[in-house]
Amino acid sequence: MRKRFGAQALKISMDSKGRALDNVIIERFFRSLKHEDIYLKEYRCLAELKTGVAEYMFKYNHERLHETLDYRTPAEIYFARKEVVSTEEAGSRDSVKLGVLNG
Repeated sequence: MRKRFGAQALKISMDSKGRALDNVIIERFFRSLKHEDIYLKEYRCLAELKTGVAEYMFKYNHERLHETLDYRTPAEIYFARKEVVSTEEAGSRDSVKLGVLNG
């Protein structure tokens, strides 16, 4: 299996003992999805299920407050980090420009 992944330049994510402990986050998400949406609704077809899951994912990421995120949404955290990175990148570009102008 590693040969197949290696040929595609993919990295298998595992901790030092060979267990994929980073799956905890996605496992928690799927547990929430099942208990807060799928088990409560009777989806009659695949199209309804896809729509329902998409709506749940939007609410989960943009509206639902998460205790582990200091009662913020995942979207707030993600976009705040993107802004910081963009600002840092812009700052480094500006300093390069200033260096060129001053040099």
